[in-house]
Amino acid sequence: MRRTVLILAAVLAVPSCSITEERDGCLCRLTVELSEAADVHSGEEMRFTLWNDSGELEKEEVFLSEGRRNMLRHIPKGTVELSAVTGLRSGIYEDSRILVPEGQAADSIFAYHSVIDAGGETARDTIRLAKQYSAIDIQMSGWIPGYGISIRGDYCGLSLEGMKPLRGKFSARAQMISDGFFRTFVPRQGDTGLELVLDFEGKHVKVFPVGKIIGKSMDWTKTDLDDFYILIDFALAKIDITIRGWETGSEREVSF
Repeated sequence: MRRTVLILAAVLAVPSCSITEERDGCLCRLTVELSEAADVHSGEEMRFTLWNDSGELEKEEVFLSEGRRNMLRHIPKGTVELSAVTGLRSGIYEDSRILVPEGQAADSIFAYHSVIDAGGETARDTIRLAKQYSAIDIQMSGWIPGYGISIRGDYCGLSLEGMKPLRGKFSARAQMISDGFFRTFVPRQGDTGLELVLDFEGKHVKVFPVGKIIGKSMDWTKTDLDDFYILIDFALAKIDITIRGWETGSEREVSF
């Protein structure tokens, strides 16, 4: 009789579900829809991460193709977070953050983040990658060889948890595409501190407070960031900025 009681106590002491067990009843079946991301970013690598309060559950690189519509993962039940990033080249990706090294332009990042309730037997999420950078095209009317342009600001990265800009020194030299035409990329900003620095043979000539000029015309909190075009007219001593809507193609102009 004593032996029977001890065996029963031992059985009752075993947990009904352990995350270390490979039984479907202990895990949540998570389906991650890739169709929207694959349609737009087919042929690109996407960095995919899952984590919860206990730490990182999974990190991998996923090749996006039109034929790959979803991913299936079995994960511990509870609340999990998911992030996905494409376009990473020179940026640093760590701890759910993307950092732009000082002196380099931002990568053409598209990213996604979500918090998933995976407390049941199944859960589903759809990755919708959003544009996290602004392309800046700069035209200098009456350009003279020796003139160059840099962009600097007070935010140098992105937290994938909420797509919030990270404070830090950002500076990048604009690349000259053709005579008098320059291009660079900036990460999501958190204020109006973005500046354009005009130099001649390495010496600063003038600083344009681009962030203050565009003011509320440029919404840095948008899901998909807009691009903008800057015209510097030497003869008229003015700067015109055209903000180009990423999704709509609409344009808004401001002058200084």
